[in-house]
Amino acid sequence: MPQASRARLQAAIREGYVRVNGKPQPKTSYAVRAGDSVLCVLPPPAPLEAAPEAIPLDVVYEDAHLLVVNKQAGLVTDAAHAHLADQFKAHTVERTYQAIVLGRPQRAQGRVETNVGRDLHDRKKMAAFAYMSNRGRHASSGYEVLEGLADGGAALLRWRLRTGRTHQIRVHARHAGHPLLGDAPYGGAAGSAVTVIARGNSERQAAVSRALAALQRPALHAQTLGFDHPATGERLQFTSLLPADFEAALVELRAVTTPDLALAGRAPPASQW
Repeated sequence: MPQASRARLQAAIREGYVRVNGKPQPKTSYAVRAGDSVLCVLPPPAPLEAAPEAIPLDVVYEDAHLLVVNKQAGLVTDAAHAHLADQFKAHTVERTYQAIVLGRPQRAQGRVETNVGRDLHDRKKMAAFAYMSNRGRHASSGYEVLEGLADGGAALLRWRLRTGRTHQIRVHARHAGHPLLGDAPYGGAAGSAVTVIARGNSERQAAVSRALAALQRPALHAQTLGFDHPATGERLQFTSLLPADFEAALVELRAVTTPDLALAGRAPPASQW
């Protein structure tokens, strides 16, 4: 039933619309056996009611063909138009992000290359799998260290995406051993942040608590976006300043950073990553 989503099928099973050997089978965990007779009659989907909502949008570019919005954190989006999607596949879209991570990478710059797919234990999450394996799809991310924070307990990184998988940076940051600050599903919860960043120091622990209170989300910000205009071919480039909550978190962590250690190990300005 390719037309039905996984969630809809699970709901149909729980509501008794799936019968096995003539009897309702309400357990989604039931394993079908050889010889079982399965009947599934899906009820018609409930009518969708999409009511308009007054959302304050920061529109940075608009013409007859496209709209570029500086999206606030937590706002859900849909897939891009096919022409833009093709540019993502061709790697002509430039996307860089800034992130605060737990710990500090040993290398000032590097690349994370894996497959990314649904987590085997939690389908709401994504996970990294071996590159070129039969799980997930290829994902490639480059990073460079911009600044050390909390004397090695954290770092400000710039990430550059070469592919565009769901939660790619969050997954790759965790895979590299440096999850995003405030990203509980991927290893950056408050407890881990205090352990890694504070390392038993009361001043750093207080700074971490204030940084997390300021953020209330993963410390990830889309910094630049560049792509070819789908109609004219003109190269478009957009930059977004760090939001106030991200800046506030940085201020807290910089306050417990020894100045000489902030730039130690920083990637060279002209790095190719």
